[in-house]
Amino acid sequence: MAEDNAVVEAQIRQVLQAGDRRRALNIAARHYYKSLVRFSMRYVHDDQRARDVAQTTFAVASETIGDFAGRSTMHSWLCGIARHKALDSAASAKRARLRTLPASGVVSERWIGSLAGPGTGLQHHRDVALLREIASELSDDARNLLTLRLDDGLEYREIATIFGVREGTLRKRMKDLLDKLLIAFDARRNPPQ
Repeated sequence: MAEDNAVVEAQIRQVLQAGDRRRALNIAARHYYKSLVRFSMRYVHDDQRARDVAQTTFAVASETIGDFAGRSTMHSWLCGIARHKALDSAASAKRARLRTLPASGVVSERWIGSLAGPGTGLQHHRDVALLREIASELSDDARNLLTLRLDDGLEYREIATIFGVREGTLRKRMKDLLDKLLIAFDARRNPPQ
C-alpha cells in the first residue's frame, strides 16, 4: 500500500507542478476516498456520515488546494482536513444525540491481533477480546493514532501532520499509549489475587 501511495503522490505532485489542480484532486479522490471514509468512520461512527465527511473533505480541498504547499503528502493533507470535518460532524451529532454506534464498534481487529501476539487458541481469543475492551475505552484520537500507524502503516511524520503536532510529540504519544495499553492489558489479564 505504501508503494502505491508513493506512486500516486508522485503523480499528484507532477500534475500539480503542471498546474492542473482539478486533475490532481481527481487522482487523489480516486485513490484516497475509501481511506478517508475509513479514517472518518473512526470519529463519526456512522457509515453515511463518514462518506459525507470524505465528500466534504474533497469539497474543502478543491477550494483550498492553493494552500497545499507540498510539505506533506496529499494523503496527509486530506486526512488533516477530514479529521477537522469529522470532529465537527461528531460534535454536531453528539449535540443532537444522533450517535448510533458505540466507539468500540469501529476498533480495528488488525492492530489488536498484532498486540495480542501470535496464537489461535482460547487464550489468544481471550487476549484479543480483552484488548478490544481496553481499546474501546480509548479516545477517538488514541484509536486513530494506533490504527494509522499499526494498520495503515503511515509514517510518524504523516500522522503528525494529520494531528497537527510535531513528529517527536507524536512519537512520545504513541509510546505512552502503547505503554498504557500493555499495562492495562497485563493488569486485567493477571489481576492481583
